[in-house]
Amino acid sequence: MKQAMLGILAVVGLVAAVFCTFGPGDQAMGQQHGAAVPAAGGGDLIVVPMPSAEKGQVLSIVDPRGRTLCVYRVDPVTGKIALKSARNLNWDLQISHYNNDAPLPQEIQSLLQQR
Repeated sequence: MKQAMLGILAVVGLVAAVFCTFGPGDQAMGQQHGAAVPAAGGGDLIVVPMPSAEKGQVLSIVDPRGRTLCVYRVDPVTGKIALKSARNLNWDLQISHYNNDAPLPQEIQSLLQQR
């Protein structure tokens, strides 16, 4: 579960960076699977729709100001929305590394400082 959350965080960050760089194209917002879209009403939320391995769709909603992430599953038949997880990212974003393979960030920093 932790790896899934870290994966979602990485995807959300990457998608948000790409979206901020290139912005929406000629497609309607509903046609952009996996692309971050601004929330309706000009809010500060970032919404990332993704197809689900199960039937339906997963919506990841990021609140940059509150530093929180919520993940919802939308059932395509009933339209019901279920909150699957919510997390305050404040402390996560202060970790320099977690569950990484070598070389670790401090090892890379040490190598670069030797030059």
